[in-house]
Parts: sequence; structure tokens; C-alpha cells
Amino acid sequence: GGIALWDLVDNFHTFVHVSGVVEHDDLVTSVGVVSGGKSAVSCGADRCVKVWDLENMHSTNTYRAHHDVVECISCHPTEPALFLSCSADGRVFLWDTRKSRPVTVLDTSPLLHSPKQVVWQPGTHNFAVGGECGQVVVKDTRKAVGATLSFSCHSRAVTKLSFCQENPRLLASASEDCTAVVMSVDKDAGRQIFKDTSHTDFVSSLSWQGNDNLFTCGWDSKVKNHCVSKSEQTCEDCVTVQMETDCIDKETVKKKIANISLVCNGNGAGLEST
Repeated sequence: GGIALWDLVDNFHTFVHVSGVVEHDDLVTSVGVVSGGKSAVSCGADRCVKVWDLENMHSTNTYRAHHDVVECISCHPTEPALFLSCSADGRVFLWDTRKSRPVTVLDTSPLLHSPKQVVWQPGTHNFAVGGECGQVVVKDTRKAVGATLSFSCHSRAVTKLSFCQENPRLLASASEDCTAVVMSVDKDAGRQIFKDTSHTDFVSSLSWQGNDNLFTCGWDSKVKNHCVSKSEQTCEDCVTVQMETDCIDKETVKKKIANISLVCNGNGAGLEST
């Protein structure tokens, strides 16, 4: 039930523990740093959402709006008062801490199952939510505004979603089906442009470097570096994208798969090409 603050020193080679505190009554599932870096938001299996003052390392607010495990927190890229949360109770909340009643329930349809991950799309009002059965939905936080995109890109639960900061139309997702996928998300259309199947166990997280490099890590004890622009996929790997109109568009882009993976096995690192 604790969170910790770490500093990276020696040119980002060494982690130094700055401070830590335990206030959640169960496992902490997600932590997000608020725009500006002076506060953070955490959530956990105790069904609580906590806002933290990182300078003094204590919680300033505790919210109990969800009815089950709170799975994920996503802080707005530029607005310190806004963040998103999703829970095993099936709901996604938009929070505005400036209000006396800070919670707004967001419509996540056509998401068919419980949400596992949620993330803001930088520079827009859009958010993406990933479900326990592998579906990813992108839609506007404002009601009845913009197109809704639905991607059937995984066969098991989504474990991480991340928009590329330098190219916000690129959305990466990781899953318990041992795959990582990158989707191109435009205003009225979307398509899968990359898929990696080289992990041999759950892909637990991912992170962008620049607008082309994607790092993934998994339960197979491997960290892999993928060059998205050099990767190409065959038509049988393409994803089905469903719009608000329920029209299904099957992308058939013929390309070959190429990625460079950095494998860390605890006994040193080796460069692996596949």
C-alpha cells in the first residue's frame, strides 16, 4: 500500500530513494504524476484514489467513488486538476479536483467488458480505454462529440496503453496475450500499423522514446526495443476497426515484420534481432 519517490542520478544510471509512505490499505495498482511534477495521483485495490503532495510526501485528498479495485490512473498532460480512473466496477471516471463534486462518469461504449487501462490522448479531448478481453476504444470525453474507434487487437486483457508524446496519433497497447500493438488514431479513422509477438509471457508495460522507438517489457524477464517505422505486417495480422456507424473496415496492408530487441535476462544484456 505504499508509494515511493526516486531520483535518477549518474546520467540516469542509478536510482536513489528520496522518500516513501504507506497509506493505501491494499495493493497500489497505478500512480500518475500530475502536470508540473509537484503532485501525483495513486489508486489501488482498496478502492481508493489518493492525491499526493510530492514535496512533503503526504496525501492531500482521498476519494472513495469506485465500488471495486481501481485499476488505472491517467493524469491530464497539461491540466493539473484533471485525471482519469478506471475500475473493476466497470466504470471510467473523469475527475476535476477544482469542483466540489469532482467525478463525471464517462460513456465507454462500445467497450464490452470491464476496463483495465485508461489514458489521455495529448492535445485533444480524447481518451483510450482498454478492456479485460483485449478491446481498445478511443473516444471524446465530451458527450456526442467526435467519432468512436473500437479496435479488436488483443485476445486477452490489456495491461498498458500509451500515446506517443511526439506523435499523439500513435497509440501503443500491451496485453496478457504476449503481444504489443501500435495503432494509428486519426479523427475519424484508425488502423493497426505494428504488432510484436516476440514476448513469451505477459507483456506488462511499454514506453515510447521519441516518435519511433517503443520499449516493451514482460513476465519473460525481457525488455525489447522496437523500431515502429521499420516494422511491417502482413494482411492476416491486421486489426478490425469498428466506427460509431458499426461499419467494419479491415485494413490489408502487406509488409514484413522487422524489429530489434534488447534482451535483459539478469545476467547481462544481449542484442537480439528478429
